[in-house]
Amino acid sequence: MQALYEHFDWDGHGSVFDVKQYQGETLKEYISRFGAQVVKVGTTDEPMIVYAFKKGVCPGSFSKSLNRSRPKTFAEVKRRAVELYRLGSRK
Repeated sequence: MQALYEHFDWDGHGSVFDVKQYQGETLKEYISRFGAQVVKVGTTDEPMIVYAFKKGVCPGSFSKSLNRSRPKTFAEVKRRAVELYRLGSRK
């Protein structure tokens, strides 16, 4: 029950599910904002964190890659985003 409790806005801090990527917001900015909310809420439930992140990220190649090869942790999501940036900066 505690794991479920920490994902919802019981104390006015918001939920990890409230964080959505804005149109035009970079993936780096979204990851930073989302990560700050994870810390604020205090959740450590990795599957729930990854699920909430995937629900909030804008549709595109990165979200498709997350659905094809599902990350198990938020650290893995961030690592894959860094790899994407590195590939993009080489072009």
